[in-house]
Amino acid sequence: MFNVVLHITIAVDRHLKPHTVFNYSDIRSLLPDNPIYDLAQELCDELENYFDIRFHQAELEDFAFLLYTSISSLMIDDINESNLAKYVGDECISLVDSMFTKLQDDYGVSLESEEFRVRFALHIRGLLLRRKTKHYNHNPLTDSIKTSCPLIYDAAVSLSSVIDSNDTYPPIIDDEIAYIAFHIGNYLEEQQAAKSHIRIVLNCPTYYDMSTTLKQKLMERFHNDIIIANITSNEPQLSESLDDADLILSTIPLQGAIHVPSITINPFLTSTDAGIIERTIAQLKETRKINTFYQELHKLLVPQFVEHINRPLSREEVIHYMCNKLFENGYCLEDFEKRILEREALSSTVIQNFAIPHTVKMQEINSCMYILINDAAMEWGETSIQLVIMLCFSPADRQLFNTIFDPLAITLLNRSTVKELLAIRTPEEFLNVLVNSRK
Repeated sequence: MFNVVLHITIAVDRHLKPHTVFNYSDIRSLLPDNPIYDLAQELCDELENYFDIRFHQAELEDFAFLLYTSISSLMIDDINESNLAKYVGDECISLVDSMFTKLQDDYGVSLESEEFRVRFALHIRGLLLRRKTKHYNHNPLTDSIKTSCPLIYDAAVSLSSVIDSNDTYPPIIDDEIAYIAFHIGNYLEEQQAAKSHIRIVLNCPTYYDMSTTLKQKLMERFHNDIIIANITSNEPQLSESLDDADLILSTIPLQGAIHVPSITINPFLTSTDAGIIERTIAQLKETRKINTFYQELHKLLVPQFVEHINRPLSREEVIHYMCNKLFENGYCLEDFEKRILEREALSSTVIQNFAIPHTVKMQEINSCMYILINDAAMEWGETSIQLVIMLCFSPADRQLFNTIFDPLAITLLNRSTVKELLAIRTPEEFLNVLVNSRK
């Protein structure tokens, strides 16, 4: 509503000022036949009568466009898979299908919800109109999304590349990419969360179905975080189930030495028990995430690709230098540099005071992480940086990219960590700095 009122205010103000020059795009052909155009006509008639002004035909079409992109999302209850084409058109549906396929191929994420598909298609239809008419939406959270959710933002950049490859219009701006990130963010987070469930073995006597009742209470409280892998009734049974457990919850004190973390809880699951379980789950998840991160990171570090130089370079020179070295050593395909630059053109890979250049599609020969530290400043667009971490991934390691990208980027948001990294010379030193920064 705020955008609509602001738009109307500006339009009326133009007419109340003498010698105004009008310059509009013809967007009538872009709007499908629909009652929103009639609504725009009624709005213009009322405004003309009230202010004693006369709108141009182009302004009427401008209002219709604004209302169309604002109101469609409010009609969600009337729109479903069967009539979606009526509102967005077959071309838009085909584009959304391509975007979903790309998300599946590149990130292993399947979006199957009809409600999500409808909402996303409406958003993309609006985006296509805004792009053709250069009426882009401003997004005050763009920088926040890029730094706090880099993987989600990267996926949104990947989806925007599908739109950019379909026509000759300029690339989609970062603010609109961030809106795409809003749409897909919850699904990516849910898929990541599903992989991080803590496997629990519940040790509880079977007296009066106590274990069944307790399991139900645990799942009601922690269903987003845990899987009950097994239920045992005594310690000998429990000992046989330890390989399948991240955490043991037992209603009776355990006597033997057990290598798996355990908590003794009340059979009735008190609020105190729940608080202890919640904190323990959070700690186990964080520990698992850190361990996985460093194990996977270690696989990607190669001594020859941890390099320290001292000469001023532009972004293009840095990318050419690093890509050429990767190609010469048999890590990437010949067009790797071209695809790195294409991804960079979609949205800069600078995050704060470092850059993580990579391609949209992972299709190289071998996977590695190339760390370049420059004592001289490197001009990366409008930002001056000294640390570049180029990611090179084979198709088999696509999921590895998903695992390390977020924690790597978020860890490097600590400026003191980046400052320490500027002095490292080996993969081991790189890992040590990251390990210490998480303590």
